Amino acid sequence: MKKTLILSLVLCILLSAAGCSLLNPAPKDFEVADYNMVLTADEGFTEDTGGEWSLQITNNKAYVSVMPFTYEELGDITPEEIYALQNEDIFTRREDTKVLEEETKKTENGKTIIRTVFSAVLDGDENYYVCYLVDIPESELCAWVLVTTLPEYYNSVKENSDTIVASLKVKE
Repeated sequence: MKKTLILSLVLCILLSAAGCSLLNPAPKDFEVADYNMVLTADEGFTEDTGGEWSLQITNNKAYVSVMPFTYEELGDITPEEIYALQNEDIFTRREDTKVLEEETKKTENGKTIIRTVFSAVLDGDENYYVCYLVDIPESELCAWVLVTTLPEYYNSVKENSDTIVASLKVKE
């Protein structure tokens, strides 16, 4: 009887631990090529190689695409100006662009993050685009980050994408 009780308790503990890891996948680091930066995302994300981005990851509901810059590469352009230029560039190649959430700006942990949410049509399909600037002045690095998703997935990926983008940092 005691053995059965002990085995049952051990089994419950193991199943609980396994259940927790299934519900909250372990984070995974992705390196941003040539910029000594790293981005952390849930285990469900995989790297999508072969594009024009220094890093692009996906979980089949959203794409997170990273385009980093050194201050030296920017020359006389400020990080905020590159953010505006990148946004303008992408939306000149889309139709029916609308701002869904106005620009926000916050500074914490030595970096500034600017964020704006847009909708636009590409090839007849509406997509949501969350545009970010992550500026890390101490390291003289910044990155324009684009999260792309379908409207029906936006609410489920919104908080996670903010967390992923906020994780962008210089590799230690």
